[in-house]
Amino acid sequence: MIGRAFLAATLVVALATPAAAGMLATPVMFRGTNTVGFACEAVNVGSKPIKSVTVRIVPFVGPVNPVSICTNLSPGSVCFVSTVEPAFQSGHCRIEFTGGKQNVRGSMSVVGSGNNVLEQIPAL
Repeated sequence: MIGRAFLAATLVVALATPAAAGMLATPVMFRGTNTVGFACEAVNVGSKPIKSVTVRIVPFVGPVNPVSICTNLSPGSVCFVSTVEPAFQSGHCRIEFTGGKQNVRGSMSVVGSGNNVLEQIPAL
């Protein structure tokens, strides 16, 4: 009887636990002489939609903090945020999502004139 009660209690706790959440982040990137802006992107590389993806550029110092929230991100789709704010001098990309890390890839890019990517680093 105790075994059944324990099993039932364990099942209730497991079902009440919210869906797994994941997080990826890049190292800090800095503005250079030729920098126009920064971009942060997350791609659904899985085979099913991802319920929620939040992509954020987090400043090292300063008030600029652009965010994009995507819901039901389809396979192959991108959730993207960028800033060309001159006050943004350095920071990193933070990607939060529901589900497992195996379904999401992300990166942060430093963009120059002509929308050319000067540098890109993966989110780990």
